[in-house]
Amino acid sequence: MAMLRVTRRRMIRAVAFGVGLMLSLPKTGRVSADPDLPWEPIGFSQGGQPLVVKHLGEASSRVLIIGGQHGGPESNTIHLVQQLTQYFVDHREDVPPSLGLDIIDMANPDGVAVGSRQYLSGVDPTETGADRIGKVTAGTRMGDSRPG
Repeated sequence: MAMLRVTRRRMIRAVAFGVGLMLSLPKTGRVSADPDLPWEPIGFSQGGQPLVVKHLGEASSRVLIIGGQHGGPESNTIHLVQQLTQYFVDHREDVPPSLGLDIIDMANPDGVAVGSRQYLSGVDPTETGADRIGKVTAGTRMGDSRPG
């Protein structure tokens, strides 16, 4: 069997296909991904809630899929990641054998619990340290002092 080379373009297409498929399916109440899908706790939120990553596939090359980073206001991403997980659990043949998935469906459980985009500390998850202390000026790229 010839090994399929997994390029960035192929992976983006596969994920876009899965997302498109999920969006085209009828809405269901609850997604029930394989209960036997291996998972592990990777830490705790600031509020003490466990952060869990699920694993699909055994390959050493991994893709991380994250939902729920922005908590309550954008919790639709949690459902999207759960649907995507269910799709790949049901269609494991769509994940190339040279690739594995690591899935965190709720990266900000505290934000979900209180209906906030921010962590309990008040920090927006998409801000960088430089954003918070004002070192990134308008017209510059992250890590680059040149305008652009």
